[in-house]
Amino acid sequence: MRPRRRLSDAERRKLVIVEGELSALAQHPSWPTLEAAVQQRIDKFEKEIAVKVFGGSTIDVERQHFIRGFVKGIQYVLAVPTGAEASLEAYLKSQEEVAS
Repeated sequence: MRPRRRLSDAERRKLVIVEGELSALAQHPSWPTLEAAVQQRIDKFEKEIAVKVFGGSTIDVERQHFIRGFVKGIQYVLAVPTGAEASLEAYLKSQEEVAS
């Protein structure tokens, strides 16, 4: 494994600010509204798939790829703010170990 490069004070401050802003997104009053809207969209995709599959029809490959990509992409976007704080803490801890 490659040794970690020590961040400058300016780089550390910038990282802390960015990760803090990302973490704050999950605390925004509208965040649950976004999560609900995304879940509704995913539910619509699931219903579409169920209707086609149980109706004896198929879903074309392009549509399958679109749905899979949308769901994976939006799940990643929703996970960024909630994972930002944990990743920041882990990174800063590793930096402290490197400095020691």
